[in-house]
Amino acid sequence: MSDPILSAYRELGTEARSYADPDRALAAARRRRRTRLTASAVVAPLVAGSLAAGMTMTLQPAADPEVPPTAIVAVSSPGLLQAPATTRPLPTGAVRPAVLAYAPCAHGCNALAVLTDGRQFEVPPDPDGVFTGALSLSPDGTWLGYPSSGEYLIRNLTSTQVRRLGPPSEGRRIGAVAWSADSSKLLLFDEPRLGGDATYTMLDVATGKVTTPRVPAGDRAVGILPDGAVLHRPGTPTGQTLALSATDGRAFPIDLGDHLKGGETVQAVRVAPDGTSVYVTVGTLLPGGVSIAVIAATLAGEVRPRQDLAGPAGYWELAGIGPDGPMFSLHADRIDAKQTTLVTITESGPRQGLVITGTGPAEAGAPVVRTPG
Repeated sequence: MSDPILSAYRELGTEARSYADPDRALAAARRRRRTRLTASAVVAPLVAGSLAAGMTMTLQPAADPEVPPTAIVAVSSPGLLQAPATTRPLPTGAVRPAVLAYAPCAHGCNALAVLTDGRQFEVPPDPDGVFTGALSLSPDGTWLGYPSSGEYLIRNLTSTQVRRLGPPSEGRRIGAVAWSADSSKLLLFDEPRLGGDATYTMLDVATGKVTTPRVPAGDRAVGILPDGAVLHRPGTPTGQTLALSATDGRAFPIDLGDHLKGGETVQAVRVAPDGTSVYVTVGTLLPGGVSIAVIAATLAGEVRPRQDLAGPAGYWELAGIGPDGPMFSLHADRIDAKQTTLVTITESGPRQGLVITGTGPAEAGAPVVRTPG
């Protein structure tokens, strides 16, 4: 390997500690490579801190702006999406659920929410910018999470209800880890900006009740089981057995030995919508990019055949969990690449979905995408 590749590989472990996007370790090489080849600034981290109790804030209703709706957006089906020439702020009143939240570029672009009728509205901007994982959408598209001046806001798009977590303490940041399959609960992290163990908070979005799941120090929370227990894994997995545990004491060891290739390690784990299985993302850094595959397994230990994510040279990032499987965004391996393709990993194989065209100068990077789940 060349020195740049070795350097990027070492950063996989460091990047993996950030729960703002549990899967962005797989994209560390792409961001570092872009940073080396351009003079663009890295997006400032989201300021965050110790989570305070959630509370409801009622907003004054406002009329939905007169924006002609476009065709309904289906993120899992082929199509083309690009940011409008002019954008309007997300109305403070009730609108429709969202199918997608994205920033048209990685550095310097405000986030947009795409509603079920195709309209796009600008999410309230945050002084620290938008990065992968800062945005969050519930599986039903009703709740939108985003950072706002150090706090984390979770807003019901079909009403005026907003939950607020924060304000943060100095040197920390908060963000979303995963939603429950029924969209009733959101698991959030609280971690040091410069790396270190995270703590976790569970928010019941309907009631605003906040609880603190007991995730062991050094472990990573990966999702919420149907009974409300939090699933977690060791922060630095070793060997061929993925040692998953629940906060109620249950253990779910999964033997991946026959399904791993040389040099691969577990990069991310997400709970499937059925609540009885998980999607395991494994990968390794190669000179031409990141090799990545998805392995589905039941919590009972049954491992299904792996699916290698083949395609044009580029970088894959987990964007969300849909009813048919995990959804990834594929970024072309070019500094000037302005398109991101959504790909769903179904039981029958990868299925191409929406293509998102970015905006901004070449060094601004490809779009940052978050789908429901």
